[in-house]
Amino acid sequence: MATIRPIKWMCVVGALVLAPVLVPAATFTITPGADNDCTDFDCDLQSALNQAVANGEDDTLTVEAGTYMASTTFRYDDVGQQEDCALTISGAGSAQTILSGNSQVRILHIDAQGGDNSHITVQGIQFTAGRSVDDLAAGLYVNTKGDVTVKNCWFHHNQGPLSLGGGAGVTSSPLGG
Repeated sequence: MATIRPIKWMCVVGALVLAPVLVPAATFTITPGADNDCTDFDCDLQSALNQAVANGEDDTLTVEAGTYMASTTFRYDDVGQQEDCALTISGAGSAQTILSGNSQVRILHIDAQGGDNSHITVQGIQFTAGRSVDDLAAGLYVNTKGDVTVKNCWFHHNQGPLSLGGGAGVTSSPLGG
């Protein structure tokens, strides 16, 4: 009998060790003209990106139908924080959710170097009239160690001077790189 108890205990410990780690998730709703207060999870796009990069959670930003003018580049930048979480930005469809750089700025810049779990998904958004003055994409630029998925997006009238100057660009660096 004494040998049965340690085996049962080992099974319980093994189950605890093998249990998946659940990362909390936050969902933000972005609406045209929303305020910068994300405590109610309804805020403008830049405020939601700021909250997402700082909260240590997988995040979903639901960008409702409308036109969003970028007077400065919308940025998600985890450099220095190294958040190792997923980011999903979902629009209502590329004909309904429009991000515009007004021919002045890159529209969306995502720098997620936290680790291999920093997966980025962008879907259902139109990127128009972005402008880049460097060698990075004018509409959407993503730099991450994780996977990148861009689907059902429309890129048009974006301009830049060099090789990645068009609609979208992705760079990836391996862990430790």
